[in-house]
Amino acid sequence: MANEQSEYTEQLEQSLNNWRDQINRALLPGMKETLRTYRAAFKGLLELLVRNAAVSEDPYAQDHKISDVMPPENDPVTDSERDHVISGRLSFYDAMLDFLTNYYQLSLDVLSIRDIKQVADTVGFFKWQQVTGRGSTHGTTRALAEMIIKLRASLNPMQSGVLTENVNQLVRAQNSVISGLKELSQYKREEYKLNARLEVTDTLFTSDVNPSDLDAAITRIKKAWKANGVQAPFYSDLLREVLAEDYTEDGRRDRDARLQTLAPQTTGGEKSRKKQAQDRKALLDAVHALSAAGRSLQECAERLTESSEELQSQRRGILHALRRWLLQRVQGETPHTTYDVEYTDITTSAKHSETVDFTVFMEKLSKKARQLSALGHRSGKAWSRLQTADEDQVLAFLTRSIEELQLLHRTLAALDEFFRRQREQIPGSQSRGIRIELGSIRDHIRKSNQLRHEYVARKEEADQLRKLGVTDQ
Repeated sequence: MANEQSEYTEQLEQSLNNWRDQINRALLPGMKETLRTYRAAFKGLLELLVRNAAVSEDPYAQDHKISDVMPPENDPVTDSERDHVISGRLSFYDAMLDFLTNYYQLSLDVLSIRDIKQVADTVGFFKWQQVTGRGSTHGTTRALAEMIIKLRASLNPMQSGVLTENVNQLVRAQNSVISGLKELSQYKREEYKLNARLEVTDTLFTSDVNPSDLDAAITRIKKAWKANGVQAPFYSDLLREVLAEDYTEDGRRDRDARLQTLAPQTTGGEKSRKKQAQDRKALLDAVHALSAAGRSLQECAERLTESSEELQSQRRGILHALRRWLLQRVQGETPHTTYDVEYTDITTSAKHSETVDFTVFMEKLSKKARQLSALGHRSGKAWSRLQTADEDQVLAFLTRSIEELQLLHRTLAALDEFFRRQREQIPGSQSRGIRIELGSIRDHIRKSNQLRHEYVARKEEADQLRKLGVTDQ
């Protein structure tokens, strides 16, 4: 019996070392990045709620003193107190996520089973899947859901879509982090049981444990725990698992089966390789869908150039020519053309003014048009380089390109509206607007973004299944 237990302990220790390496190499870095995504999504939602007066801005937001992770309170509140209290809880949660992502040490060397539970309770405090209705039994989530429903009624379809995507991002990020924390907890539980075997049970209880009276053994171990000065907390439920695994027939079968699941899981076989190829193809399809916007960008560049030249020709005169000549003499180069435009923030409905350096913007627009058009040719060098790149690199490129195109689209729409108003004052204007092209670009962004989200969702689902030990064979 002693030799069998010693052999199992050695195997368990080796499996846990391998598991630990896997967690440090892949799980923890990915979870930290997802936590940052989760915090950014929550902050975006909070700002949207505040700007649209759905909740009040917390005047004490800067006064939160945080030294440990804990969820907000969830005590019931009266209707008269709800706005104030919920605003405070949202502000506290935002500060807690800031502490968790920027200051808290997510490391196996530091985290305990209790710490992991605290982090899980904090990240999982809001039940995001329930904020689309009023049926949540979680008080703070139900109150937030009512605020979001009220806010959605005042938004236009595009703004409502942004809100929905924000909540969906919170759901995905939260599920991913909670899944990772469950794996950390499982690892820590097995590590605790291993240390208990090494420090207590293997040395004190190798033969006098009665399988039918584990309570008596637990009592003796508790005394030995104190006598030997063991620093770890005393978890009777885990120690009972140790004794059941080592001294009962059913327990030994369970521990041997568990030992197999502790080894790092690897995907293999034709089915797994086919799935990986499909995922990569889906990611590349998202890039190709975005590349179709290159042609529309080029058409926008041509039409906006015509509109600008038409407008400038109306403004030209002796004074205008003299001013440009003086600027050129002073600056040593041809002065840039600038336009003051307005655009509406789709998340807040607030109007903003911006001075667009038309010369610089057109250079940037033409460059992006050429880049996307090059990716549209599957036999070209740009597409070949993309095909050989790592999936994470492709995803990062796609995400960055979508964000850049969204900003370009916003400025293009503002310029189109500016030139439209100018054309009304120019008799016989020949320049044309870009409304159709803007719609086409928006459709390409939406399609690419949809494919990107589907790819990310599949990857997260596969990662969760892998953590549960479910793999394609």
